[in-house]
Amino acid sequence: VSCRFSSKSSAIYCSVMPADASISVRLPGNSQIIEFKGLQSGSILPVVVDYVTAVAGTGVTVSDFIVGK
Repeated sequence: VSCRFSSKSSAIYCSVMPADASISVRLPGNSQIIEFKGLQSGSILPVVVDYVTAVAGTGVTVSDFIVGK
């Protein structure tokens, strides 16, 4: 999974998440990857990202996340 955003996002909303859900993102302007683990349903990650590089978890797909400004 690699999703590029045309403009910098400022929040990632997690819909219904299983206990083993995680998302990896790349920070703007560099190659550093950050992985968020133990995501809870309905949580919001206030982070600016260029790419979502991976999602993982039982039944989790990229459509389980909403990225907004």
